[in-house]
Amino acid sequence: MHFTNAFIRGKKPPFRGVFKYKDKDGEWRQTVRTLKAQGISEAKRELAEMRIALEEEHERKAEVAKATMTVDEYLESYISDLDRSRSLERSTINGYRCYAKNVSNGLGRIRLSELNAAQVRAWEAKLLKDGLSGTTVRKAHVLLKSACEQAVQADLIPRNPLSAVRPPKAEDPMPNALSERTRRALLTYLDAAADTPFNLAVLMALSTGMREGELCGLRWADVDLKNRTLWVRRSVARDNGKYYVNLPRRARACETSPSRSPLRRS
Repeated sequence: MHFTNAFIRGKKPPFRGVFKYKDKDGEWRQTVRTLKAQGISEAKRELAEMRIALEEEHERKAEVAKATMTVDEYLESYISDLDRSRSLERSTINGYRCYAKNVSNGLGRIRLSELNAAQVRAWEAKLLKDGLSGTTVRKAHVLLKSACEQAVQADLIPRNPLSAVRPPKAEDPMPNALSERTRRALLTYLDAAADTPFNLAVLMALSTGMREGELCGLRWADVDLKNRTLWVRRSVARDNGKYYVNLPRRARACETSPSRSPLRRS
């Protein structure tokens, strides 16, 4: 039921019927209608009849929206709902919006109710032909499949058209590690270089494997000099040029190398 609460406002005519509901953001809204009734008993009957009429009107509008909603419109709504729920990091939401642009390039204007497996296969083939990697196309596929699964649960579509489509294989990432020779050269440079914050951060990353955001989130309370340990309790992340503190799922310890410890330089 859309209108979860209804009541009469006023102690004498003209009475007004107030019908409350929650919008898509979870905020309470209300619709107010003037009643024709001249007595309270008649007003209650009219209120009940008007509530039924408003529910039927809402259902009709919802059916029209189902029939005309495009893939672009639904995907934007799906991602916005995830963003409002705060169940995912903002960096993840931003990533979803990037993948959604790839979905839009080929499927965006198709009605959600008309989307089929053949269209999905053709879309993926075009993205790969245009030079996108299998990994990128796969991420867009997974996002669209999750969104369509939600649409099935919401009775917007009878079945998920991506269930019959296998996503492209993700490529193995190229190794992104320093060779032993390069590592030794970098350590030699850092030993001779000034103890600037940047150089110290490079040394800690090299010795512990910590990420950039984890290094930026370090505080002195996270440093155990005696046991040569750094505790990762937070990370600094970036969202549209703004920085915020992101708490990790669980704290973890990074033990530094006994021979090349950044802690000995603190």
